Amino acid sequence: MAVIIGVLGWVIAISIGRGAPASAPTVVAPRLDLPGRVIVLDTTSGRLGAARPDGSGFAPFSGPGFPAKTQAKTAVVSPDGGHVIVGDTQVVDLEPGGEHVRAKPLTAGDAFVGPQPFADHETRAVFATSPGTGRGRMMSVDLDGGSRHDLGPADGAAIGDPRRDGAIVAVEGKTEVNIGRYTERNTSRVELRAWHRPSTRLAATAGLLKEAGLPSGPTYVIGPTVSPDGSLVALSIDELTPNVNSVTAKHALVVTDRSGRAIASRASFTSARPAWSRDGAQLAYLDDQGVVLLRISGARATTSSIPAQVSGQPCLFSPAGGHLLCDDRVTQERFIVTLADGRVDRLPLDPAHLAVAWLPARGGAG
Repeated sequence: MAVIIGVLGWVIAISIGRGAPASAPTVVAPRLDLPGRVIVLDTTSGRLGAARPDGSGFAPFSGPGFPAKTQAKTAVVSPDGGHVIVGDTQVVDLEPGGEHVRAKPLTAGDAFVGPQPFADHETRAVFATSPGTGRGRMMSVDLDGGSRHDLGPADGAAIGDPRRDGAIVAVEGKTEVNIGRYTERNTSRVELRAWHRPSTRLAATAGLLKEAGLPSGPTYVIGPTVSPDGSLVALSIDELTPNVNSVTAKHALVVTDRSGRAIASRASFTSARPAWSRDGAQLAYLDDQGVVLLRISGARATTSSIPAQVSGQPCLFSPAGGHLLCDDRVTQERFIVTLADGRVDRLPLDPAHLAVAWLPARGGAG
């Protein structure tokens, strides 16, 4: 697969190699002794808790304001593990070790942006008011004091900006495509928004398509994913087609810095839903070839593929970045990939358990 190099004043080397031999072993294992703890939402009961990386030992959290059961089906954890947004109803503060929590209710009608709503060094979170009405506003809220700041119209897919009281927004264009039962709008540009600051354009769709080597004729939608420190943004580019299962739809991934300078790009056979490691030095996603791993060091990015039968997205990096956890809730399997040698461990999975973060163990180990 070709990797396209974007160079604007930087010397950037991109190389593609095999991160593991073609015969990398796949092991069906009942248990793995891996460090850290996985934050889990039980989507049947709505209980939030922690479990071992192999899925065993699930223990629900408890604490002031946090009910034993909720109706939540989604949860997202801040990169430092200090906050969890459960559904769109509560912000949960995790104490070190995670045995106790403090929960605060959210205003009805708010919908936090995903997959990463936390902003301004994880002191704020970005949400949309009156979502889906065409009259919504994008706001940030202080997770402790509750103060709100207006970030402009809710006019596209967004994530929080880790460095500022703001958001990274893939602004919708005018073209619409019917996708199954839904209508999707194409993306016209990606911009950085901040409270009390003018918006700045990170990238235009036309430039991203050129960088990725994609034709300009089809309609595309762009999804941003930001590194934990906010220095890099991964932009997944997906062609909109009426058939949601189309195998001919084109996809790509472009990584930029905050100025919009391209660091690397790669064509993908499937929609790329990338995951960042906690240190921001690695980016991974799954495609038909297995696990695609992008390692970034300053101005140098190296891409490799681990040929393995792994399914389930999005994936989670281990705290130290040496493993990747991917859950397939359809086949009820958990895949844990050892990145150093490409070993894949397949574990049984409770399909009701949604893994939302892999954090260090108590005391910071792992």
